[in-house]
Amino acid sequence: MDTRQWERLAAATGIVFVILQAATGPLMGDSPDFDAGAGEIREYLVDDGGTILLATTLNALSAFFFIWFLGSLRSVLRVAEGGAGRLSATAFGAGLVTIALAVGASVPITAFAWEDTAAVAEDGLLRVAWNLNFLAFTPLGATGAAFILAVTVLIFRTRLFPAWVGWFGLLSGVVQLVGVFGMVADDYDSPLGLFSFGGYVTTMLFILIVSIYMVIELGGNRTAAAK
Repeated sequence: MDTRQWERLAAATGIVFVILQAATGPLMGDSPDFDAGAGEIREYLVDDGGTILLATTLNALSAFFFIWFLGSLRSVLRVAEGGAGRLSATAFGAGLVTIALAVGASVPITAFAWEDTAAVAEDGLLRVAWNLNFLAFTPLGATGAAFILAVTVLIFRTRLFPAWVGWFGLLSGVVQLVGVFGMVADDYDSPLGLFSFGGYVTTMLFILIVSIYMVIELGGNRTAAAK
């Protein structure tokens, strides 16, 4: 395989990341609401512990592919941006922080699912871990928005991808920022709280679209260079 083919494979890791993220949702099953009682949380973590551990494993594996995608994206953005590369560096840094938070946020709940630890845990500890699982959406919304908006600005400035991709990125970034205030609502079933979930969905779609376009563009450049 030549260098261009390796670059296309690296760009495609964003697609793999989104697929793995999509697979974690069904594995979590019918999880309790954010304000569920300690007894309901304990029952869920004990009964569905195996699938929760599998979902956490897929989440960690998805981080591997996202980091590779970030490296490929940074390279593409840096070439398109030129100059000091401020925006491409912002996108890369924000992406790394976001995936680190996403993986780290799942650890407390996973610890209680491991070997039925929740069965012997105190109610207060269960509530704290469960709250952390939901409150992670607040910092994730901020860093995720920084990642998306940095990429979006570069799309508008350089026309690296079609304009509609930039507009979708702008929408996703705004939804992410609004979702940061979901904690203030103290109710993730409220319209404000639902922005957190909406931000996650639009971010996954944005990454998928960008990854696909990177694969297409790199393939197009290779074809053009061969002529």
